[in-house]
Amino acid sequence: MAMQIVYFEDHKIHQFNPLTHLRPLFMLRAGILPLYKRCEKYFPEAQVILTCREQLAPVVADSLREYPVNIIKKTNEGVLLLNSRIRSYGNLKYLIEQSDSSTVFYADDEPAAIFLLQDSLKMLPAIATMNEYNEYFSSAKSSLQEVRSEATLYNYCWDLMADIEKEITDDFDWLSPDTSKSEHVEVDSAVSMINKENIFIGDNVKLHPGVVLDSSRGPIFIGNYNVVV
Repeated sequence: MAMQIVYFEDHKIHQFNPLTHLRPLFMLRAGILPLYKRCEKYFPEAQVILTCREQLAPVVADSLREYPVNIIKKTNEGVLLLNSRIRSYGNLKYLIEQSDSSTVFYADDEPAAIFLLQDSLKMLPAIATMNEYNEYFSSAKSSLQEVRSEATLYNYCWDLMADIEKEITDDFDWLSPDTSKSEHVEVDSAVSMINKENIFIGDNVKLHPGVVLDSSRGPIFIGNYNVVV
C-alpha cells in the first residue's frame, strides 16, 4: 500500500481569514488546483487524507467524497503529515525518500512536514484522529530527527495572490489538458482566441459572442460547467 499523506491545519489558520472561516486552508487555490491536489505532482501514488476543524468536516466530507476526512487509518506504510500552508515543496520529496527514520522537516522554523515510519505509530490506535496524532507528536517530538528543508509555507492570503500567475502556468503544464476531448462545448463564431494552444475549455462550457480569450501572457483554463459572456 502507498504512503499516506495527511493534510493538517496549524495555529496560523486565522491569518487566512475570512477565506478560511467557511473552508479549510487546503481547499484554497493559487492556481488551477486546490492546495490539497498539489502533492500529486510529487507523490502520485500516495493516499491523501484531509483533516480540518470539526465544524467544517461534514461539508468537506460531502463535497470531497473520494477523500477520508478526519479519520486516519494506520497502514504498514509511513504517514506524512503535511502542513496545509505548504507553498513550495523545494527538496522535500528528495529528503523524505532518503529518510530512514521518523523526521520533522522544517521550513525555516516551522514544521512543513512530519514523516512517521511504522515503528513510530505503534502507540497510536488503528483508527485515529488528527488530535491523537498531535498529542503523539507533542510527546515524541524530542525523539524525532529534525531536518531543515527548502520547502516554504504560505503565511497570509496575499501570498496566495502573489503566486497566481506562476501556479496557473505550472498547473497547466502539469495537467497538459486537451480541449479536443471536451464534450458539449458551445463556442460562438464571434469568439476570438489568441494563442489557442494555451487555452483549455472544459466540458459543458458556453462562450458567448464577443468573448476574447488572450493567452499571450499565460495559459487560460476554463473548467467544466461555465458560461463566459
